[in-house]
Amino acid sequence: DDDKADDIDGGGDQLLRTWWHRHGDEYVGMEQSLDLIQTIWAEGSYEGIIGFSQGARLAHLVALLHSASSSVLYPGLKYCIFASGYGDVPLPTNYPPTGPGWDDALDTILTLDDLAKLKVDVPSLHVMGLTDTLIPVESSRALLTSYVDPQVHEHPGGHHVP
Repeated sequence: DDDKADDIDGGGDQLLRTWWHRHGDEYVGMEQSLDLIQTIWAEGSYEGIIGFSQGARLAHLVALLHSASSSVLYPGLKYCIFASGYGDVPLPTNYPPTGPGWDDALDTILTLDDLAKLKVDVPSLHVMGLTDTLIPVESSRALLTSYVDPQVHEHPGGHHVP
């Protein structure tokens, strides 16, 4: 299940801790999340992105967009850090986003298959817990194949950032 972060008991504020909700192979709300990050990125002076669990999946989608756009999207991205990230699920069917700003930066004939095969050439650190039962270490290791020379930190704990 790709929406693994949604499985955690939210104690009433679960909607505040998710970037999207998965419906089949679509990430409902993903476009708004990517729009928000693109807007914040354009207004600030950022050089890296870090994400935990579903946020790591979002950081991966950002890195793919950066690479697919020849650095037009999220310019200046110098590194990515993924904690409890996962790469063992297909990209969502509503990815990449479309519309103003996105269409200009991306090749319109870019397919999901093209994006899935893309090797991101941005330094990356992949942090994974050896006893993580929500995002098993095998799921985190599956993300490594999407990156050129990924660095790995395995810790003895579970679903947390050490």
